[in-house]
Amino acid sequence: FSVTIPPQWRHGLEDLPGYDSKSHIVRLTTDLTVTSDGDGNSVGFLGRAHPLVRRALDRVRNLSFGGAAERRDDPRASAVTANVPNPQLLLTFLGRVSSQNGRELERVLAVQITENGEATVFESADDWRTFADPDKAIRTTDLWVDHFENWAQQAIETASAEASQGFQPIADAFLKERRDALKRERDQQVKWLQSRCDDITGTGRATHVQRGLFDEPESTTARGPRAPWQTLDDPAERLAAYFTDRNQSTGSRFEAEGVLRLYEQRMKQLDALSDLREPEVMPLGILMLMPEVN
Repeated sequence: FSVTIPPQWRHGLEDLPGYDSKSHIVRLTTDLTVTSDGDGNSVGFLGRAHPLVRRALDRVRNLSFGGAAERRDDPRASAVTANVPNPQLLLTFLGRVSSQNGRELERVLAVQITENGEATVFESADDWRTFADPDKAIRTTDLWVDHFENWAQQAIETASAEASQGFQPIADAFLKERRDALKRERDQQVKWLQSRCDDITGTGRATHVQRGLFDEPESTTARGPRAPWQTLDDPAERLAAYFTDRNQSTGSRFEAEGVLRLYEQRMKQLDALSDLREPEVMPLGILMLMPEVN
């Protein structure tokens, strides 16, 4: 299938397999064994590491966080009235897991905390966004000094620890799922390389070698010495050595080089995704909750 790339997504795609820089169309497949279409055009594999997948994820992230105000759930309002018996704080945090390739998981958590340190962690925005109702916003004059200043610092530290503890199981589950998925994709790439290597070089048998003008018909490869690449079992090493064998046809040699280059590109992308960092939690905002006055 093919996709027309919008102008804001076209930068940096010039060398992407399947991309036509003139028509701004990229030809894609989810089948690892397909590298070209029926007309001989290059086709890119749409896997987890594909640049367009990464840009789509970034787009969703920007809509999720940048569009908060339009959905009226911006948690950064200074103070609101709420159904609480005494002044409390609602602190929001961003839990994140990153890789060498960038952001892999982001989750907004909130912690409601009282003056005596009793904390409630909310893992879903649906559980706390009712506190952030703009219609309940109130003036902040003297609120912080009169009700929060004496205990807020300790509360913030406690809330941060609670948010980190609450995010850890989410991050652990994500990391396990992601590592399993990346391993499956890596295994698929290895199988694909082996299959293409067998197609190009054969499965251990000698392939036809171009004979000289005065060679005897009987002097076949099977009777002569084997080419160095025929002794190699590793498909990447075999293809690399095959490419340097000038006794093979030019077309098959460059096909081997192209397969190996594509495999190395895919594995490099997977390596970047597999370099997963430790989870981190960062503060986002603080909301003062004041008891409603009947």
